[in-house]
Amino acid sequence: MKEIHLTVPASSQRTCSVVVGDGALEELPHITGELEADLLVILYDASLEPIAEKVQALLPEAASIPIPSGESSKSFEQVERIVEELVLLHASTHSVLINVGGGMVTDLGGFTSSVFARGIRCIHVPTNLLGMADAAIGGKTYVNVGKVKNMVGTLWYPSAVLADTSFLQELPRHQIEEGLVEILKVASLTDAEFFGWVEEHVEQCLAGDRELLEVCVQNAAHAKVDVLERGAKDGQTAFLLNFGHTVGHAIEALSHFSLSHAEAVGIGMLIEMRIAGSEAYDRIETLLTQLSMPIDLPVGMQARDIWEVILSDKNVRSDGDVRIAVPPSIGTSSMLPVTKAALLAACR
Repeated sequence: MKEIHLTVPASSQRTCSVVVGDGALEELPHITGELEADLLVILYDASLEPIAEKVQALLPEAASIPIPSGESSKSFEQVERIVEELVLLHASTHSVLINVGGGMVTDLGGFTSSVFARGIRCIHVPTNLLGMADAAIGGKTYVNVGKVKNMVGTLWYPSAVLADTSFLQELPRHQIEEGLVEILKVASLTDAEFFGWVEEHVEQCLAGDRELLEVCVQNAAHAKVDVLERGAKDGQTAFLLNFGHTVGHAIEALSHFSLSHAEAVGIGMLIEMRIAGSEAYDRIETLLTQLSMPIDLPVGMQARDIWEVILSDKNVRSDGDVRIAVPPSIGTSSMLPVTKAALLAACR
């Protein structure tokens, strides 16, 4: 018997540009030109036709694929449909997918990019605050399976992220509220000064102040990039970005997605902080209330059902070891184990 060893080649390191600011979309032709693609395809949320038209005007040679709005589109069914469209367009390993929309589109488009032809390049053009500050940054891609949110995915970094803050002036208030939930999440874990700034300017941000919203996106994006880069080195820091998500994803799924991602994560934050006895609780609860987020579980939702869904979470070990990331105080972070009893006691 002979044993042969193959040294697996390491992925080559490269930089993913995150461009934030009013007019960032104008960089798109320059970036796609440098990529020397044989085909450009715009994948976009069908409810965002006006923005898709702006992208098309910058790239008149690009093909386009609309997808239905809503979390239900983040599915294998849609992946298959997009792949079929790409085949009809004669896409190849040298093609580029440009994902235009919120977190659903960048998750779905990123995942499809990672599996089509063993991986093609993609560019994310987030169109809402949540996408610009959080969902589009980093290489995590996902689709949902049944009741389980984000169980199947890949790590596939985009070639660039273009966060054009001019899109934010068209957002309805509830989408600004939802984006600010993710912003206060990362601020609470990483930067006490930035968190205090959010507290001071939250009402102006909710009123749509473009300059302040741009500051929000820049600071949140910078903080997330820093956490991701540290996580790549130590293998665990990036887990801190799951604050509120371990419980929140279960709540979102049990609501059959009638709760938005931000609403579910906000409730998840509060439950996880009650478990941890976090000193940050009152300040975060106050901000979530200002953002019109629910702070209690939906009527009829049971803590024991939340626990059962959590046990299917991708971050839970097969031995049932459940961990959460929380800020013990604003600007700090820690990870701790959770028991079923602790969760039941913290839910209300």
